Amino acid sequence: MIGNYNDLIDQYDEETILLTPNRRLAAVLQQIYQAHQVEKNLSVWKTPEIMPINLWLNQLWKALNTHPTETLPILLNSLQENYLWEKVVKIATENTPLLQLSETAHAAKAAWGLMQQWDISLDHPSFETTSDYFTFKKIALLFTEFCESNHWVDNISFINLLIKNNRLISSPKKIILVGFTEVSPKIKNLLEAFETQGSSIQYFTLNNNHATSYQFAAADKDVELLTLARYAKDIHEQYPLAKQGYVIPELDKIRDRVQQVFTAVFENEDHFNISAGKSLTHYPIIYSALLLLKLNPSATPLDTFAHLLHTPFIGEAEYEKTARTHLHLQLRKNNFSVINLSTLILNMPHCPLLAKRLTTFLNLQKSQPEYQSHAAWMQQFMQLLTLLGWPGERSINSPEYQVAEQLITLFENLNALDHIDERVTYFSALHSLEKAASKILFQPKTPDAPIQILGLLEALALPFDYLWIANRDDLSWPEQPKPNPFIPKILQRELNMPRSNASRELEYCKAITEQFKLAATQMIFSYAVKKGDLALKASPLIRDLPPISLSLTNYESIEEKMLRSKHIEWYVDAKAPAITSTEKIQGGTHIIKSQALCPFRAFAEWRLHAHDMDEPSLGLRGKDRGQLLHKSLELFWNTHHNQENLLHLSSESLMNALYQCIQEAIKESNIKNNYPKKYIQLEIKRLQQLLLEWLEIEKKREPFSVIKHEKKVQVKLDQLTFDARIDRIDLLENGKKLIIDYKTGKYNSIQSWFSDRPEEPQLPLYALTDTTQTIGITFAELTPGNIGFKGLSQYDLNIEGIKLFSEWSTQLTQWQTILTQISADFYRGAAQVDPKETPSTCLWCTLKPLCRIQEECEIT
Repeated sequence: MIGNYNDLIDQYDEETILLTPNRRLAAVLQQIYQAHQVEKNLSVWKTPEIMPINLWLNQLWKALNTHPTETLPILLNSLQENYLWEKVVKIATENTPLLQLSETAHAAKAAWGLMQQWDISLDHPSFETTSDYFTFKKIALLFTEFCESNHWVDNISFINLLIKNNRLISSPKKIILVGFTEVSPKIKNLLEAFETQGSSIQYFTLNNNHATSYQFAAADKDVELLTLARYAKDIHEQYPLAKQGYVIPELDKIRDRVQQVFTAVFENEDHFNISAGKSLTHYPIIYSALLLLKLNPSATPLDTFAHLLHTPFIGEAEYEKTARTHLHLQLRKNNFSVINLSTLILNMPHCPLLAKRLTTFLNLQKSQPEYQSHAAWMQQFMQLLTLLGWPGERSINSPEYQVAEQLITLFENLNALDHIDERVTYFSALHSLEKAASKILFQPKTPDAPIQILGLLEALALPFDYLWIANRDDLSWPEQPKPNPFIPKILQRELNMPRSNASRELEYCKAITEQFKLAATQMIFSYAVKKGDLALKASPLIRDLPPISLSLTNYESIEEKMLRSKHIEWYVDAKAPAITSTEKIQGGTHIIKSQALCPFRAFAEWRLHAHDMDEPSLGLRGKDRGQLLHKSLELFWNTHHNQENLLHLSSESLMNALYQCIQEAIKESNIKNNYPKKYIQLEIKRLQQLLLEWLEIEKKREPFSVIKHEKKVQVKLDQLTFDARIDRIDLLENGKKLIIDYKTGKYNSIQSWFSDRPEEPQLPLYALTDTTQTIGITFAELTPGNIGFKGLSQYDLNIEGIKLFSEWSTQLTQWQTILTQISADFYRGAAQVDPKETPSTCLWCTLKPLCRIQEECEIT
């Protein structure tokens, strides 16, 4: 049968069942039927038998269950079936552990479904040809064994029982299948069984007598999507009551982008609906709930705990917002990548309400038995979330409320898993909850709209006035074959199963294309001519269609409208307020370095306190290793004082001395508590070897004494006094001093001390603290494979890497002038965006979003 749906409804009677491939088409036919009844001036009518085919099959099963002569197995619901497949996959592959157990179970279930629909037996010899096929056969046999021994039946196999017992089910006079492109052999067998009982089976295909189809080429996929949205708006403004459909394949993957574009074009969301829901786990309120339940008392990842600190879906989130942010920053600063909650709770004085909730949460977790039923765990999960204050102290909006209700319903539904496994662990139950939530696609209820944005198969056979299908390029349509990996390919090709071969896909996609061509008054197939660097063409299935030229209303984005409506005045403000007597400035000599590199950077970092957050590392960070090295050398020279004592140490004594100093440095830094014992031992060994190599260089120098280490000094430049800490000061034989700065990184250059904006002004600043006695400054590079001095001295010190610099006195005067000017600029508020060398100075700077130097470069 071919026609329109009004004709179909006219022919409908109470002895007919209309079956559709999905709920959406069934709902549309119900609406058409109701409209017909209203036109007949009827106020009451019998609900028509219009339903998706899956619902009809379930109704048949219920009808068969009520027959007094039949004792049928228990029909597993989708949650139970998914759980059982995962269970049997785990058992069947216990000697070959899988990295993705859930995904394998999902693929095995899909393969089993195809086998049942196409009547393939596991006894077929091709299942013995490869290890993958044999493994699946083993899994499937175990699944059937579980079902038979427990008197269960899955959601595909139960059709066999419907066929077998068809005579016990009341047969409708007529069954009309509406909108089906193809029907599986199993469903055909069932329909034939009804036909033998006297039912008439018919197929109906929508045909719009006025349908016209076109093709449209867009420059790229972004232009295609924007053009599609602009077209929708123009049609809506001309014909507000017209039914429009926009089909976007893989809509679930780009749903947010589609919504963003349509919202920008329409300037609101009242005129369109996007059918594709999101997985429950993608909604923030559900994501937070699942993350909270994953909290591990002894080992919670920092990212998980950080989410807990910042999510609004937890108790007192607003009240303790600032304190929790500071706690997060402190944890990052201390390089915590994994959190021991039990220990941390004792050190959270600024977040007392969160600490109290976590304490109660952990106590309830500990009090539970190791194994209990799913029902008990679901009740436990709800209690745990309540203890943490989920869903938060603020009032949640309507979509959030609907999503939260879905989670509570899911808790109740998961009780059914007790029929599969009576007792499970906490994390097994939580895994079941998370997997079930990820499978549920949910969209909060929204009012009906004239414009529907749909996926490919759900739009099939729906009636529209205007219909647009995107992504019809030669790479995407027909789709590439994708045979099921668990079913022998030779069987799939012989039976012409879905996605099994290219010719099958061509015929299937051709049928769908022809069906769409008859679905709307105006039909547009669009494609992008370019995807990245790849050139595309129209799909061969639409090349016979004439191209359409669209004259669309000019479109301006909200940003462009705002920009056009305003008169912009440029005002460059590179002057910050001068430092006042009451303003506390911290940062020491780093201020001079930042001001020299870029005045804005110094202002932002040391007056606005705009610093990048510390990045936790699984091991010691560079700065942690640097601190350990500094402290270890300080402790060593505290004990041995000079080169003479160093030379008197035997190799064994030196090794022991270094080991003790490193141990003490670790103890004082509290690093020992954050890392495994074995890792700390490796770090001690590494640092011990590095320091041993360094001290061998120290032994070859002229005699010296270490008179100061980690010395705190103050340097006054213009109006500001800077606190500094000098790593080490050596007293030489001539009574003069050499200032040493330890460096654990590479690429330290003496040239960074010179120019009007020195990049490393630290050592020149130290030299100015005692200009009469200091005769040299040097880096001490302690990097594996790159150990030695890099410096300058007024006299020849006979140290490799320290160069004679005869203009020392003159240079001290220049440094005094340059550094004083830099300090004065900072004090007076010089804050222009002026990096010393663009782009190298900006390469690792994290303030670019604040200074917006890219925009300044564009303007200039």
